[in-house]
Amino acid sequence: FREQMEFAVIRCAIKNATPVDIAILNDLNNQLIAYKENSAYDYNEFYRLDVAFHKQLAKAAHNRMLEDTYNYSFEIFSPLILGNYKAGQGIEPTVESHTDFYNALANKDLFLAGYAAHNAVALWSKWAKKQGYPAFPIRE
Repeated sequence: FREQMEFAVIRCAIKNATPVDIAILNDLNNQLIAYKENSAYDYNEFYRLDVAFHKQLAKAAHNRMLEDTYNYSFEIFSPLILGNYKAGQGIEPTVESHTDFYNALANKDLFLAGYAAHNAVALWSKWAKKQGYPAFPIRE
């Protein structure tokens, strides 16, 4: 489900995003990169940037139902993501994943979008296993 949601959002964002949407996502992605390179680790701040990026990506789809569904599903999975950040894991692959999403959007590249969606979910799946959630359907 999550992989399909990620791909649906990025696909609609590729079609509907405005230059302003793309600029905001670029800024958020640059903040994530700068955080990775220059900041003392504060998992709450990193999580805040992660959530802001995903909410803006959903907004860039310009599809209210998809945006609301995506944000709702993200809220379901976000405690798991926050737990992973709290454990000090995931900064590097998260930044790479978000950069792939941004580049897919900026270049209107559906193949990169699919790759980014799959990799984001594969990363999340690894975290779920580490935190003891084997019941989640995991595709690797």
